[in-house]
Amino acid sequence: MKISISVILLYAVFFFSACGDDDNSPDPTTPTEKDVYAAGVIIKGGVGRATWWKNGTETIVSDGTHQSSVLDMWVDNSDVYLCGIVNKGTNLATYWKNGVEVSLDDDYSSANAIVVSNGDVYVAGTAFISNKAAATVWKNGAPQQISDGTYTEFVNDMFVQNSDVYVAGIAWNGGKQVATYWKNSTKIFLSDEITVAAKIFVSGNDVYVAGWENKAGVYRACYWKNGNITYLTDGTHAAEARGIFVSGNDVHVSGRENNIATYWKNGTPVRVFRNGGFENAFAVAVSGDDVYVGGYTGNLALYWHKDGEVQLSKDLQGEVRALFVK
Repeated sequence: MKISISVILLYAVFFFSACGDDDNSPDPTTPTEKDVYAAGVIIKGGVGRATWWKNGTETIVSDGTHQSSVLDMWVDNSDVYLCGIVNKGTNLATYWKNGVEVSLDDDYSSANAIVVSNGDVYVAGTAFISNKAAATVWKNGAPQQISDGTYTEFVNDMFVQNSDVYVAGIAWNGGKQVATYWKNSTKIFLSDEITVAAKIFVSGNDVYVAGWENKAGVYRACYWKNGNITYLTDGTHAAEARGIFVSGNDVHVSGRENNIATYWKNGTPVRVFRNGGFENAFAVAVSGDDVYVGGYTGNLALYWHKDGEVQLSKDLQGEVRALFVK
């Protein structure tokens, strides 16, 4: 049975559960023409440890004293930035630059997304005001709360374009928690149904948000373009969209359906991992004509590319939460 990694996360938005094994895992095949960075967590000695990989080579940034996990990453020139959670009695929003840990808050919090733009380091996540979660952006370590803590609101992702900061997550609308994004602190609801905004991508003037909808107990993977919803699944099986990347006219989405990791290109699904068992595809990245999808299958952290699967966590349990290709 897979050890739950979500115990070190700020909150869990998993609606499905299953178990699987890691038999018959393929031999890793690493593409060499580009640098492929991945980040997430491995379980070592029963402790979740923040980890990143470059072309399959592992770097653990925590010493195992505290539970930790990476939720996002950014690569700027030769500098590697990670963000996530370190549990020091409570979960604390944290980022790392080249392995050096920087705490962003001293109370219950999480850092879910990181972007470096024009030399500024932006981290988006959740901090607490009067015991309620508030959407927060830290710029070079200085916090700016984009929600006032009146209602519990969570942040899952961020995109920075020029001077505009887009943040995606969950906010209250009409008594329901719904998919939401903020543009420079202006809140934009995407639905009046129970929904989650997991990832955001901005291309020109178009805003894309990936997530899922829970309508009458039916979970459907979907994405929104400028507020208009596109369903990726029909509701036959529970599904969620976790990653999104737009390249030209192509919309690439990753997630899972019926606990099977899935990648959709312009709505057409492809099963990407071949190991079987409990799966999810948290991240998708595109570089030129090459598509990369990262997540886990069974107990294994891995990513998929046209050349095959690249198993990252070897004989340890783990998962990939973020990809960056350059």
